[in-house]
Amino acid sequence: MDTKGHKTNQACYGLSCQITYIWCADIEQKTDVQDTQNKIQESYVQLENLVKLSSSAQTKIKKICSLLGQGNASYGLEGKTVFESE
Repeated sequence: MDTKGHKTNQACYGLSCQITYIWCADIEQKTDVQDTQNKIQESYVQLENLVKLSSSAQTKIKKICSLLGQGNASYGLEGKTVFESE
């Protein structure tokens, strides 16, 4: 798993800052890979519901990924592109 850190020593998981992992802003870098994967899986379920409930989630995701330095990435859920940042 590729890890891209930022100045608060937290991490965005995945080269393209996938929507699946957008809660990476809240996941600190761990040496325990299984623990990290569990957090990502929990976030994935939360995100599925978030995207279904609110289109404003896209704006929030753009903002978070921009803060993580991944603002020019595309974001997908289950392989489907939800939107691309500008």
